[in-house]
Parts: sequence; C-alpha cells; structure tokens
Amino acid sequence: MTPSELPTASATDLALPTRRLGRHLLTLLKKELVLQHRLLAAATQIREAIIERDIPSLSRVQQRYQELLDEAEQAAAERVTVSRDIARAGGVPPAQITLSRVAACCPGDVALLIGAAREMLLEVASQVHDTQLLNRELLENELDYIGASLEVLARALAPRKDYSAPMQRLGTPAILLDKAA
Repeated sequence: MTPSELPTASATDLALPTRRLGRHLLTLLKKELVLQHRLLAAATQIREAIIERDIPSLSRVQQRYQELLDEAEQAAAERVTVSRDIARAGGVPPAQITLSRVAACCPGDVALLIGAAREMLLEVASQVHDTQLLNRELLENELDYIGASLEVLARALAPRKDYSAPMQRLGTPAILLDKAA
C-alpha cells in the first residue's frame, strides 16, 4: 500500500475524540473555577481574621485555604494533562500549548465554552491574587505596629544616662498602650 492509498481520518473522526476531551477539559475548568471562588472566599475570611486579630480563626481559615490550594493544584495538573492530549491531537507543539490554542483545537461550540470559562478563571484568579497581596500587606502592617509598640516599651523602660528609668521620674505613667501592644 502506497502512502497515497493509506486511509485518512476524516474530520468527523478527529472531532469526536477532541469533542470528548474538550468537554472533559471544560468540566475541569468549571471545577477549577469553583475552587478559585472558594479560595477567594477563604482569602477574604483570612483578611477579616487579620483585621479582628482573631488568631484561632485565622489559623483555621489558613488551614482550609491550604487544603483548597492543594486541591486547586491537583485540578490544574489534571487540566494540563487533558490540554496536552487535545494539543497533541490538534498538532500544537508542546512548547506552544496555551488554553487559547487548545480551545482552537476543539469543535466550535466547545471552544466557545472553554474560552468563556478561561476568561472567568483568569478574572477570579486575579482577584485571589489581589486579595492575597492585600492580606500580606495587612500582616506586614500589623507586624510593623507590634514592632513599633515594642520599641516604645523598650525605650520607656530602658535606663537613661542618669541610670533612672523615665517612669521613676514621673509621678504617673506617661505612656498609654492599647490592648494590641
């Protein structure tokens, strides 16, 4: 049999596995989208716990956040595997695999849904990232506040050149500290 006589796969033969894989990819993207929304909710709860200085709640929510993050990483790994399978079937080189290119390998209706899920996933992932940056800033500010309060206490209690503490010379304490210090 010569190469010109070899049977070729029709477009419908290639579209069926790609459609099935595309639908599976769409299911994985939806799962990741739900996980990202849960991560966003957990990050918001972390911010509230930081603001309220609720350490037990903060520890509990951070543990839940880590569990969600692990689950999201597993879902992303599964998505990458399915994306590689679709890209391989569509002839996309491994170095050029993106979700947009993978969607282009799928039939039109599936590609449209994958594109929409991709946009929503990018948006919520950006919100999660921004919330985490805000949480980090809040924690850094809290640590700076605690450090400054400790410095004020240390200076107030440190002996001076005449070896007497400032509190001893004053009749009443001149430094008022809030409950956070």
